[in-house]
Amino acid sequence: MLAGGTGGTHVDVTALTQARDDDISALSALGYYPNALDPDSEIARRCVAHLKKVIVAAQKLGLKTVNTFAGRDWTKSVDDNWPRFLRTWRPLITFAEDHGIRIGIENCPMLFTRDEWPGGKNLMTTPVIWRRAFADIPSENFGLNYDPSHFVLQHMDPASPLREFQSKLFHVHAKNVKIHRDRINDTGVFAHRLADTLVVWATEFGRTPFNTAKDAKGREHHAQAFTCWMAGGGVRGGQTHGETDAFGNTIVSENVHVHDLHATILHLLGLDHTRLTYRHAGRDYRLTDVYGSVVKGILA
Repeated sequence: MLAGGTGGTHVDVTALTQARDDDISALSALGYYPNALDPDSEIARRCVAHLKKVIVAAQKLGLKTVNTFAGRDWTKSVDDNWPRFLRTWRPLITFAEDHGIRIGIENCPMLFTRDEWPGGKNLMTTPVIWRRAFADIPSENFGLNYDPSHFVLQHMDPASPLREFQSKLFHVHAKNVKIHRDRINDTGVFAHRLADTLVVWATEFGRTPFNTAKDAKGREHHAQAFTCWMAGGGVRGGQTHGETDAFGNTIVSENVHVHDLHATILHLLGLDHTRLTYRHAGRDYRLTDVYGSVVKGILA
């Protein structure tokens, strides 16, 4: 992910104080999406420790829900992950209960790039696994952050789990998704999904997490700090590049200019942005003008 602060805003959860009603507006939940079951025990430990901080922060903000991934050792089966899943999540759910916070597990398979193959980095992706998890951790504070696009990705009916799991749907969000049947007919469903495909999610400009106008119904245009994400096609998964301040207003580290983004996209497509030119008005123009550097830190 590139530096940003729209849609979701970076929050310094270690510096939060008790929120007043006028401090926040229309927050539905806090989200933190690590791999708490990473095979590297130190990475997993840090993920669990920070997730606890996010739970405490949600309580201070007067929220009810924290959304996250269950995590997974992608080299092991569901059964082989299960003992560690229970050792990790039983105390986490107890911690959430003690702070009055519900945990919603997003159902994304996190199985897109080669470093997530073959099992993906999120265990709770299907109803058969949900039933097992909710039976082994029977808590009213343990549920789902449901995204129907992940069912479409898995060739499942996105409406099928709604009735059975209605009491567990703590949070719902949705993204557009399209299945390319011609690609599946060519590679099959077990191929590396994005090994040879680059996905870029971007926007014309950012939006502020606030509006200075009184009684405003929306947010303001903001080109100084916003989020893009990329997957597949040579991008290293599971990372964030760049950071804004706590308000999503100003980039405070690893700034990426739009020319840098374009240079990186072209590089991933096998093109040198300094040599991709077209003749106009007597000079050679290029997409990145006279600027742009490849963001090497996000490359696989």
